[in-house]
Amino acid sequence: MGTKVSVSSITSQLGNKALFNSNFSTLADAFDNVLSLDGTSPNQMSANIDMNSNKVINLATPVDPNDAARLADVSAVVAAGLPDQTGNSGKYLTTDGSTASWGTITSFLTAANNLSDVASASTALSNLGGLPLAGGTMTGDIVMSACSITLSKGADVASATALPLITDGNYFDVTGTTTVTSLDTMGIGTVVKLHFDGILTLTHHATNLILPGAANITTAAGDEFEFVEYASGNWRCTSYALASGSAISGGTGGGEEDAGGNIIGFANKTATAGDYTTAADENLVTAGPFTVSSGDTITITSGSTWTVV
Repeated sequence: MGTKVSVSSITSQLGNKALFNSNFSTLADAFDNVLSLDGTSPNQMSANIDMNSNKVINLATPVDPNDAARLADVSAVVAAGLPDQTGNSGKYLTTDGSTASWGTITSFLTAANNLSDVASASTALSNLGGLPLAGGTMTGDIVMSACSITLSKGADVASATALPLITDGNYFDVTGTTTVTSLDTMGIGTVVKLHFDGILTLTHHATNLILPGAANITTAAGDEFEFVEYASGNWRCTSYALASGSAISGGTGGGEEDAGGNIIGFANKTATAGDYTTAADENLVTAGPFTVSSGDTITITSGSTWTVV
């Protein structure tokens, strides 16, 4: 209903022109404030309409962007936009730009290669063929692409007859002075580096603990040795760096081997390539002929000798 119209009553003055005109003017103003049924202008709202929980019914099908949408129109859009879900479990929603449809996963995230086992990260990672951060075995080469592999520092290890290496790293400080005759197994192919904090004896063994020179070695603080487990529980020292900067002396090994593995001699260069100073408690033996190159100096420390044979 439009604005309620209030006009003056005409009772006896039927010829009162002014009163008639006033009522007509009031009626005209009232009609100007209502919507016309046939759309005669002006026919636009100048304020919101409060429907008071009532409906606007019998709307036409929307065409233009600003047309009102009916429930049927919205339902049709939703139905047209989302394909039927019945029987499409495990599929993904795709579109060709105009029509949506369900797609079937074929080459990735298949039933046997997915992350559905969210309760077990290790199972999900295994399904994807990934390598866990702890443990796991590679089945192919790792290409580092100009990157490096960094040794992980483990907890200090107290020296013992059977050195108890642990799996929290592959670079360990060895404390104490107990003689070491073997290293605990960590798995064939494992490489570890040991930094000795003090003096102890590494005992050479033909299989359990193969040392340079095939002889026992007495460590000093700061000495470092690298070992590889070549068989279960059997370790071989593949490199070392003594804190003194000198080479390991003594023993029957360290020479040149023939094809059968027998040591047939000891090799040295025929000339110097820089200065050299003997250790105070070591004698130097060099196979000749041997030349001290121009500008080089060999210093024989007091208490040591140098013999060329």
